[in-house]
Amino acid sequence: MCAADVYLKGLVILAQRTQDFLDDGYSIVFQHKDTTLCLVKLIHTNGNRITLKYDVIDGRISQCTNGRETHSEEVR
Repeated sequence: MCAADVYLKGLVILAQRTQDFLDDGYSIVFQHKDTTLCLVKLIHTNGNRITLKYDVIDGRISQCTNGRETHSEEVR
């Protein structure tokens, strides 16, 4: 798989995870996308905060819930 395919696959995974949180009642409070980093910060009305990060250089998507990393996966 070429680098462009991996980049697009990572964006799709990030978008799916973001949509899942939106469906669960979260709201986006910050979003940033460029060629090396994609970041989405969400908050729920109960106070929970989620940060989704796609580090394109490392090829990893990670999730932090209330400041603690709860999920990390390599994009292949």
